[in-house]
Amino acid sequence: MPTLIVWGDRDAFLDRSLAEDAAAPCDTVQVSHLTQASHWVQHEEPEAVNRLLADFLHSGLAAEGHGREAAAMERAPAP
Repeated sequence: MPTLIVWGDRDAFLDRSLAEDAAAPCDTVQVSHLTQASHWVQHEEPEAVNRLLADFLHSGLAAEGHGREAAAMERAPAP
């Protein structure tokens, strides 16, 4: 199942490496990091989250489920 993980890099409780851990079992995944958000990304950066969701839903990744190879290309680079 295509999966989008949106992670706030300023989360004081959950380390950003957990986003990659959560993505590991997914066959089709995109991990997006919001550098200025913390734990509640949807409240702190609603426009960015909505844009990521819309882009993901309209992408070939979500529509076709290309798998890990395509997902690796979609992941945001670590700072």
